[in-house]
Amino acid sequence: MSKGRIRAKSSKGKRWKKGHSGSSNPETNKHRLAAKGKFGNHLAHAHAQPSEGPPLTSEALAAHHRRQEERGATAMDRDGDVVFEQEQEEEEDGETIRSERRDSASTAGTASAYSLIDSALPVFGNVRRLWNSPLESHREICAVLAAISEVVKEKDGKDTETEYFCALVSGLESSTEIKSITAISYLLSLVMLKVPQEILQTAYNTACKVLFSVLTKFQTSDSTALLKSLVSSLTALLSAQSVSVWADGYTQRVFQMLLNFTVHSKPKLRKAAQVGVVSLLIEGDPRDSKLKFHPSARQTFKHCQLILRQKGSAETPMLHMLGMLKDCLANFPTDMVKSLCEDILKLMTLGNSLVRTTCLHALNGLFGSVVGPQGLTPELNGKLVSALYDHQPGLMDAQMLQAWLTVMQSAHTKLMSVDEGLCLAHLPHFFNTCVLCLLADKDLVTKTASKTMESLLRVCIGPYLASSSRCKEAGSSDVQSHIQKMFRVVESALKYKYQSSWALVLKVLAAFYEVAGRQCHKFMTKSLVSLCELRSVPSFPHMMELDAAFGAAVRSMGPRVVLTAVPLLLDEENEKMDFPRSWILPVLKDHVRETELAYFVDSLLPLAAKLRAKGQQSKNALEAKLYDTLQNQIWALLPGFCTDPTDLKTAFHSIARLLGTALTGRPDLRNTVCLALRLLVERNRAIVESREVLSRYSKNYLPILFNLYTTPPQDPATTTTTTTTVATQQGSNDRGPPLTAAAA
Repeated sequence: MSKGRIRAKSSKGKRWKKGHSGSSNPETNKHRLAAKGKFGNHLAHAHAQPSEGPPLTSEALAAHHRRQEERGATAMDRDGDVVFEQEQEEEEDGETIRSERRDSASTAGTASAYSLIDSALPVFGNVRRLWNSPLESHREICAVLAAISEVVKEKDGKDTETEYFCALVSGLESSTEIKSITAISYLLSLVMLKVPQEILQTAYNTACKVLFSVLTKFQTSDSTALLKSLVSSLTALLSAQSVSVWADGYTQRVFQMLLNFTVHSKPKLRKAAQVGVVSLLIEGDPRDSKLKFHPSARQTFKHCQLILRQKGSAETPMLHMLGMLKDCLANFPTDMVKSLCEDILKLMTLGNSLVRTTCLHALNGLFGSVVGPQGLTPELNGKLVSALYDHQPGLMDAQMLQAWLTVMQSAHTKLMSVDEGLCLAHLPHFFNTCVLCLLADKDLVTKTASKTMESLLRVCIGPYLASSSRCKEAGSSDVQSHIQKMFRVVESALKYKYQSSWALVLKVLAAFYEVAGRQCHKFMTKSLVSLCELRSVPSFPHMMELDAAFGAAVRSMGPRVVLTAVPLLLDEENEKMDFPRSWILPVLKDHVRETELAYFVDSLLPLAAKLRAKGQQSKNALEAKLYDTLQNQIWALLPGFCTDPTDLKTAFHSIARLLGTALTGRPDLRNTVCLALRLLVERNRAIVESREVLSRYSKNYLPILFNLYTTPPQDPATTTTTTTTVATQQGSNDRGPPLTAAAA
């Protein structure tokens, strides 16, 4: 059957060259040229040829509309054949007739209208982009702006925002058609943002009455654009008024209508009203007032409370109101914040998951607020933290529990910023709750709980302990007690029942070591023993996380504290040649920084010498190789100890001779010793005292290094290292004087 098929020969047609199918500048562009002929020609012609005719006025625009209507009526009365013949003649004439009409029309009126818009204020920049729009509402906006600009110019105006504001308010008052009112309202909402406050205060009565009357008339209209523009204009007008104006009943009436729109069914209109109300509350007291909170706060509070306490099926307005409170709940006075929070906590008992989630978002906005006047006191913050435990979701409700943990994290962070002692008192209970969440079966809950603890440690505990002014307080019994309780809770998560979350627990421990290990290591060393026991378990699945946690302990506590708690156990007699804690040496190499150089000299160097002696005395080649590897690993710690040592001035003299001996007598250690010397010189060149200590010994090291460089045979790696070390010893001119010069 397949042999009988005949394939149709398809012509290839015009194909792209290989690699040119996505070219942004193709050779064939007839469709682009056609598109260019359709759009923007009248604008280009308007700029290229200035209008010779009269400018576009409202009278000329009305006469143009009348002529178009008369032509349309005449065409409808003609006979069908006549119309057909006329269309045939127009088609025969072709592009000549159409081009002549376009040229004449654009020359007569279009260029003048665009020139008026183009000369308008920068605040109307968005209107210029509407010039090519096919929408009737956009064309109406352009026509209104052109007419207003002409009126301003006829009166010899200076093209200021104030002049446009007055003209637009007058036009809004006299207009009757909804299309014109919509266009004027949009332009008014743009220009009012730039009108000086003094002008808005002077013209408040007139402008407010006009806007309020129009808004009242069209409040049930389907035109979202009109209502949104009016709401934005009212917001801008009210934000410029003083306290005395807000005490007037008419102003409160106007603001109440604005509040009613905050729960409107149309999203764009509702958003505009909510943004306006929130901006007023965040703004705080007017300039001529000594009040902390905005005068509209009480009226807004009553409206919010009325919506939140509605019973029945009014769930949607309640959700809309909670969405607005997320942005402004903290900007009410303290008594109002307390009352609104009580209402929100009551709503969380309804059992509706959507309402509960929205309530948590509102409370999260309260704790995260940093702008405007703040009504949340430390006492109220602490009470809210305690009250939220009564609304803790179950472990199976993953999304709700995640939202709850996020809110609690924000609450403790906010409390730490205003009252550190009160926050430290609340943290142990919350850490206990987070650790219990690690027993959940869902990863979303366990990961959120661990990240919450890590964040609180780094944001709250870390800065508190790192502050120099808090060092004495960190050593006090109360602070130590709170931090110890938190650590014991996290340490308890190393039990077997938490094994599914051990990777997360180790990350939290690493964060704890990092932020508190230096000041609070006394009660943390026991956990290091637990880590070593877990590390010795065959095929332990979280080796990387455990090594990272142990490394964090080394960085913060220092090797002396860590190795005192968990000794290396390398010098003990071991017939099986099994060193269970030898894994600590590579971890130390990666994380030893800014510590005591004396500890390496007093404790680790004797251990390295003892291991080397055992290797030399051993008759077993494998055993000798093992001891040699261990002592090399100990020597490999030297560059880390030489990275910003804390006791260079007192400890270097005890190792200086030994380093010189190692350079000449230990070829296997030359690279390590040279690296250590380079680190000492590079990192201490800017420190005068440390530079003086090193400069006293530089005259002894340079002959040794030159000898190594010039004596054959030379290992290429050793030669490179020696050269680099000599250059470092000589020093550079950009960071300080050479060490040899200092020694001289």
